[in-house]
Amino acid sequence: MVHMPPNVFTAADLPVEPDALQAFALEQNRLARSLWEQLEILQHQIAQLNRARFGVSSERLAGQAEFSTPPRISRHRR
Repeated sequence: MVHMPPNVFTAADLPVEPDALQAFALEQNRLARSLWEQLEILQHQIAQLNRARFGVSSERLAGQAEFSTPPRISRHRR
């Protein structure tokens, strides 16, 4: 896991030389990929924990429409 404080870069912080700028961009891309992979792992772990605790119904997103038909009510009286 990456334990780095977020860095805020301004245009003045960017390298001017093309090779240095390319190296900087590649490092930022590597960091972004690493963070994305960590995010996916954490999302998977949360889904597993939710499934273990609440069952499959917890996988529904908040506000997700349910596509089941409502029960039919007989209009005939006996």
